[in-house]
Amino acid sequence: MLKKNQIRLALFVLGAWLVLAAVMAVLPSLSSLPDTELVEDSSQAISGLRVNSSRPGVLEVSWDAPADPPLEYQLTWARVGESFPARSDGPGNAYPTIPSQLITGLDQGVRYKVRVRALYESSESDWSGPVEIAVASSSVAPAASTDAPTGPPRNLKAQVTHNGVSESESSDVEANTVAMPAAPSAGPTPKRSLSAAPTASPIPTVTTALSATRAQSLGSVLPGSISERDALVAVYHATGGENWARDGNWLTDKPLGAWRGVTTDGNGSVTELDLNRNLLSGYIPAGLGSLPNLRVLRISGNNLEGTVPAGLSNLSALTNLELDDNNLSGSIPAELGNLSNLTWLDLSGNDLSGPIPTELSQLTRLTVFALSDNGLTGKFPWWLNELDDLLILHLSGNHFTGCMPADLLSIWIEDLSSTRLPTCREALITFYFATGGAQWENSTNWRDSAASLAQWFGVKTDDDGRVTALELPENRLVGTLPPRLGALIHLELLDLSGNELVGSIPPELGNLTSLSTLYLGGNRLTGCVPASLREIDNNDLNSLGLDYCQ
Repeated sequence: MLKKNQIRLALFVLGAWLVLAAVMAVLPSLSSLPDTELVEDSSQAISGLRVNSSRPGVLEVSWDAPADPPLEYQLTWARVGESFPARSDGPGNAYPTIPSQLITGLDQGVRYKVRVRALYESSESDWSGPVEIAVASSSVAPAASTDAPTGPPRNLKAQVTHNGVSESESSDVEANTVAMPAAPSAGPTPKRSLSAAPTASPIPTVTTALSATRAQSLGSVLPGSISERDALVAVYHATGGENWARDGNWLTDKPLGAWRGVTTDGNGSVTELDLNRNLLSGYIPAGLGSLPNLRVLRISGNNLEGTVPAGLSNLSALTNLELDDNNLSGSIPAELGNLSNLTWLDLSGNDLSGPIPTELSQLTRLTVFALSDNGLTGKFPWWLNELDDLLILHLSGNHFTGCMPADLLSIWIEDLSSTRLPTCREALITFYFATGGAQWENSTNWRDSAASLAQWFGVKTDDDGRVTALELPENRLVGTLPPRLGALIHLELLDLSGNELVGSIPPELGNLTSLSTLYLGGNRLTGCVPASLREIDNNDLNSLGLDYCQ
């Protein structure tokens, strides 16, 4: 019996050794297997990151989209020699949904590094390799303070209507620290603090425990007649500061640069006010115009009501005015056209009404112009074509009349197609087909895409390319008058007499308020004549034998 047990034990030990040997033989091959969770899907890889700087303080960033389209991208940047932002929801990040982004407000002549990655529902790609570049400088560099250099990078909003933009995060600044000024962005806005030696004239300590009544009175005084501290106190009370999401150090006697969202220069003067998405309510006080060195005003994504104060035009240093996604109403103040340094104007997502003031055509430095999702009316602002620096234009969600200059389509305009306005060329092409253009007696250049509108038979334009006359009498036109003809709002002369046109006169012709001569006789038109056309000085409408519309 003992011998059998010994044999069994020997067999068991031998089997155990064989199993152990087999496991040891397999382990090396198992350890060499790739960890599939760490291997990036090549279809999600970012490549071709390109960074240029052709304008002072601005970086133009683009990259090749991955084969697998992401939900959005994360773009991050920092000065060379500094770390990329540690927080993905904080300063130094942007989240575009298209493979390009514009960054503005950067320190001129300073080298920055940029990287990007793709974000998916439950994963993200690896970061691209960082690209370094020196930011372009102006031909004449601005004077810089020895106490406080110009500020850290800010990300420019690439999409004015982008909903995924996270608000800026900023930490409270110590009393001996000056937060540097910078221009704003669509993504989270980098903010950095910089230790600065005390100046010869220290910032005075002022008690700010003003009563709400006193603060309200400050909100209605003339800009420039109150101190910067009082102006900020007025902002606090006028916008329900006690209910703000973040109000660190506000209404304390600390330097203004220590108040959350406030950036000051080396002299303690306010250069930036960033209160984006901070649960502001109430109205924008006129006293805000008493911040003479304010360059950036960002109060987007709040619940502000009332009008846009005309007093903001006193902020002569302002480069960025962002009031989007509030409940502001009334018209756009024409006085904003006096902000000659403005490069960024975003009033989208409000309840503004009326036309776009022509005075805004004086804002020749604009790179971003966003007025989408309001109730604006009037003629399409043709002068936009003259803003040579314009890069981003958002006008959808309004009710403009007229046609667009074709040249506007050559700049990066994401949602201009949503304005439902044709180009003037498209309006004329529609007219061509609606009136049997192929059978016209003379249709020279009408189908030539290379020819300017002024070269089309019967078409005259002014020096800006706006169609001012359409003369096609006795030219064998047939068919009907298309409503799109009313988009040619700069027409002064319309002569379609002596043809075979039928149908009614489109009420859209009433939009042609510049029309001084209208000849439609000798056709077979029916219906009624739009009443507004009877005011035209030179017309032959009586020869049609039609009544005026009621």
